[in-house]
Amino acid sequence: MLNNLPSSRFTDQLRTLVRRRPPSEKLTIAILDGTVDLDAGHLIGARLARVARAHHRRLVGGLRATHGDVIASMLFAQPGSRITGLTHRSRGLIAPIFIDGVLPTHEPPRTSQEQLAGAIVAAVHAGSHILNISAGELSDLGQPRPALSAALQLCQARDVLVIAAAGNDGCECLHVPAASASCIAVGASSAAEVPRESSNWGTAYAVNGVLALGEQIPGLTRDNVLGRFSGSSFATVLITAAAASLMSHSERLLGAATVRDALLSTAVKDEACVSPSSVACRRQLRGRLDLLRALQTLQLSVKDTPNGPHHRHRQER
Repeated sequence: MLNNLPSSRFTDQLRTLVRRRPPSEKLTIAILDGTVDLDAGHLIGARLARVARAHHRRLVGGLRATHGDVIASMLFAQPGSRITGLTHRSRGLIAPIFIDGVLPTHEPPRTSQEQLAGAIVAAVHAGSHILNISAGELSDLGQPRPALSAALQLCQARDVLVIAAAGNDGCECLHVPAASASCIAVGASSAAEVPRESSNWGTAYAVNGVLALGEQIPGLTRDNVLGRFSGSSFATVLITAAAASLMSHSERLLGAATVRDALLSTAVKDEACVSPSSVACRRQLRGRLDLLRALQTLQLSVKDTPNGPHHRHRQER
């Protein structure tokens, strides 16, 4: 899949990063999305399992939903398939938060906070290191309700990195869990690193949000149809892959907080962003990612404290 990504500064850096340090076999990445057909040909041989206790609901509308299948292919499609997943060597968990049905063409997947909280808790207890979340619920203040707040606190306590789509409503509006301070929120940009018109922005995202390529990302449906997909869900996959590679930087997996801080601290806004209060500037969230600077930041921190708090302390699964 690396070779199939549109050319951009970000994708060039992602190629360098993933090839230099492929995501570890020790890593477990959970996909919180739609259902996934684990018998699809491109997933045969992938170390994937379902999280049985995850909550889900049926969507209604006009277009058959294959969202979860596409996300799974981007991460876990095996070598020899039409694309190779960015984290195909890692272990994967599928925690459905909605099930296959039909989906309105103009709306992204959504779920309730309570359903999402249940899936997060199940994925954490199943041994996840990273959660890739493509759905959420619009929230005026970006504050999760008690169940989701408790689930996110569990992620912090267990050193689990939560990466969530910022949403595709094209407005100054927030989704939870993406707006929660402990998460990395991901907005979608074009190959020219301009925010897509559909990508959300907001005050919380200016602190914990980053932009990544979210246009023409190659993925496979459960019927092995190769398509190109756009939106913050698919930008989120690329950040998950980058985080997985950074987390795999040393023999012991690096901690979620260390990787999150490296990504956020090295995000930069466009030089033309002269007024932080302007809409054009706010739409850039915290900024676009500089993955090689993030890698350098981690290299320095690991060199300074090789056995310190930058490494995981919980038992790897």
